[in-house]
Amino acid sequence: MKKKSHYKTEYFLFYFLKIIIGFSPDFLLPFYYKTLSKALYLAGKRYQSIILKNLDIAFPDKTGEEKERLVRESFSYLARLMIDLIKFPTIEKIEKRIEKGDISSLENSIKEGKGVILISGHFGNWESGLLWLGKFVSPINIITRRMDNPYIEELLKKIREQTGNKIIHKDNRAALKILKLLRHNESVGLMVDLNQQKKEGIFIDFFSKKASTSPAAAIFHLKTGAPIIFAFCIPKGKGYKFYTLPPITHTPTGDKEKDIKVITRKINKTLEEEIKRHPESYFWFHKRWKERPEGEESIY
Repeated sequence: MKKKSHYKTEYFLFYFLKIIIGFSPDFLLPFYYKTLSKALYLAGKRYQSIILKNLDIAFPDKTGEEKERLVRESFSYLARLMIDLIKFPTIEKIEKRIEKGDISSLENSIKEGKGVILISGHFGNWESGLLWLGKFVSPINIITRRMDNPYIEELLKKIREQTGNKIIHKDNRAALKILKLLRHNESVGLMVDLNQQKKEGIFIDFFSKKASTSPAAAIFHLKTGAPIIFAFCIPKGKGYKFYTLPPITHTPTGDKEKDIKVITRKINKTLEEEIKRHPESYFWFHKRWKERPEGEESIY
């Protein structure tokens, strides 16, 4: 009962902000970004520590001053994500803020008729990017964990599915659903940068440190032949730019375990290189290196 009341409070707070910010003129957006960023920074002492530990791993050569600047930029990035979700919840508003970059790899892969494994990380504005993708390229089946708050979950589901995309929650049948979709030439979207429990992940270098990583994209590729394509929607001026990268390529050796590791290593390395280009637009709040190989001490 207590938890339900808490969930409702979160929902009404979100809805209250939606009304206030949603009806505000666009010239007030910088003020909202700055104000929320400061509030999040002051209230997020615990997350400041997590971000710093992540930055120590990812950028050991950066100075303390540079890392502190990235910590503050991380909160600015989070504030922008939150406010943009509230201010621009419909495709009619989003499409005016997204510039189409090079997406030829995705368009060509769709034509191949093998389905597409579209992957990304918590980098840039993935929510708006998926909506834009659903309307202007092709609808996608988004694989995601069900949120703890059912009221926010339902609200986000309506936003995410407005351009034909479909939500598939992770459960015991998710893998079978994904295989079926790929074999019917549909696209599925996976986030590949979250820490995985040991039983679900494999340890692959990410910024030169072992990180428990999902092998799902590699497994689905080997089973179906569907190309693996990275897609990103990163900040550009007042809006964003959506682009894709060339397919992750690999020639199977017949050694399934080895092939999975090689493909997953390429996925981590590609994401790492993109993050290095725009470190201020990555979600450093996750405990990415939480799971450790046997015998290693906890990082967080």
